Amino acid sequence: MNNKPIRYVFIAIFSWALISGLAEAASIPLAPLHHTRWYFVPAYVSHAVILVGTLILFRCMKIILPTFTLRPNGGTLFVRTISYFVVMGILFGLFGPKINVHAALSTGEWISALLWLVFEFGIVGWTEELLYRGALQRLFNLGFSNRTVLGTRAGVVCAAILFSIDHLGNVTYQSPGVTATQAIGALIIGLLLGRYYDRTDDLAGVAWMHNILDGLMVVVPWITMH
Repeated sequence: MNNKPIRYVFIAIFSWALISGLAEAASIPLAPLHHTRWYFVPAYVSHAVILVGTLILFRCMKIILPTFTLRPNGGTLFVRTISYFVVMGILFGLFGPKINVHAALSTGEWISALLWLVFEFGIVGWTEELLYRGALQRLFNLGFSNRTVLGTRAGVVCAAILFSIDHLGNVTYQSPGVTATQAIGALIIGLLLGRYYDRTDDLAGVAWMHNILDGLMVVVPWITMH
């Protein structure tokens, strides 16, 4: 890496646009599956693209991969922070917009439902957090150094903004109102995850927080409907 920090900002934005664009392009032909028993397939495909694209980004930029461990290392800060995410997941599930047709899990296709729960509770957090916190936030921090926005490092804010924008693509299978609410929520959640990651460098921690939040937003509405 050379001594031109600002280039990392442009690399982060270009990489995000490329990886997100490829993931979206991979899932668009599969959009009709959202309303069938195969509704989980587009998510698996798009996140496979995100994972591969992020690993290529790490290799091309010669960035050291975050330490991979399933066990969070944030200590009491992790316990305190994930408790907030559990509460948020329950509240969003109870009072927030029903994210999409998967939320009810009422089709009777239990294998499909199980695969969707595996995705929400065990996959989505790892792929998205590796990209947004593990790669993009670190690149933005390199580019902006110690600059802050309202007391938060600029890299945290930029990664959270891109995380929010990325959720706007969900409008292809849900209403604009729900999508806008999701994007606003993603911005807030991205800031919380980013601040935690900035303090701990704990990828497992942010991944599990993300998984718990998304999983509860699917499960809680289904429980309340039964």
